[in-house]
Amino acid sequence: MSSLNDRDCVLTAGAAPRAQLKLWDLRSASKVAAANFRHPFSGAAYTTLSPNPTHPHQVLAGTTDGEVVWFDLRRVQEQGSGNADVVACLKAHEGDVLALRHHPVAPQYFFSAGADGALLLIEGDKGNCYAERLGNCGVGVHALAVHTESNSIVGASRNEQLLVVQGVEQTAAGSRYYNMSMAE
Repeated sequence: MSSLNDRDCVLTAGAAPRAQLKLWDLRSASKVAAANFRHPFSGAAYTTLSPNPTHPHQVLAGTTDGEVVWFDLRRVQEQGSGNADVVACLKAHEGDVLALRHHPVAPQYFFSAGADGALLLIEGDKGNCYAERLGNCGVGVHALAVHTESNSIVGASRNEQLLVVQGVEQTAAGSRYYNMSMAE
């Protein structure tokens, strides 16, 4: 099987019955996924994905029960196994996780947004996770964008409400962003 940083390999979430994660090898003539994963604990459906920009075998997946699951897919790739290693599982939101995004330059930081309107900064290292609420816009945040030059993150809802968080200060837990504005 191709590696995840190969263009011949695609990981999908929720695009299947029971909203499994599916790993597809595009070079294969088979119409069957090379590997399928269900939630390792609860069976919750997956809603969103974010591959680590520097370690493509590490993938975050959001679920319908508010969890962010951190997977290591090397075993799947090496052995053709249908099992991915769970590095960490964090209850992050009340309701669906709607968007996940790694920081493109510092991928040990990632952001999650949910149906609960919350935007979280999560710091993860070898399975240890620390979460910090950056803001809440009161409605589901469906999209995230990170701007590295200004160290900002923007969350957007379906009703065009934006949650903008800017700036970094060092704390014991790592980078701390602060909420600059909420615009409607």
